[in-house]
Amino acid sequence: MYLLNNKGITLLPLLISISFLTVITPFLVQMLKFVLSIEPLYVSTDSELRHVHFHIQSELNKSIDQQLETNSITFINHDGSTVKYELYHNLVRRRVNDTGHEIIIRDVKEFKMTPLTEEAFIITISKGERQTFEKIYFKQVFY
Repeated sequence: MYLLNNKGITLLPLLISISFLTVITPFLVQMLKFVLSIEPLYVSTDSELRHVHFHIQSELNKSIDQQLETNSITFINHDGSTVKYELYHNLVRRRVNDTGHEIIIRDVKEFKMTPLTEEAFIITISKGERQTFEKIYFKQVFY
């Protein structure tokens, strides 16, 4: 019959625990250094504005022509369909063939298109006093 020893811990479990901690500790220290060194890349609003840029750049890459207005941009695709990004109240919305209503970003104060040259334009998006995103885009030219 096996009797339990209530007097304390035996040498074997102690050696196993110490060897386990000895092997794991350097990895934990390195992992902790890595986790503490990571800084957030963008605040949430900044990432929202970058998401809008991704949408617009994607449409620009697929389109054959673009039409700029003060608060909207229309992309004309190969099949003749149009995709329009426009300021609607305090939203930037996306419409395909002037139908539908997909909200891209909310609480927008400014969504402005500014032509630079015949081939380039700037889109400015503002969500507040200090939350402004400007991006230069180059029109796609197809011959």
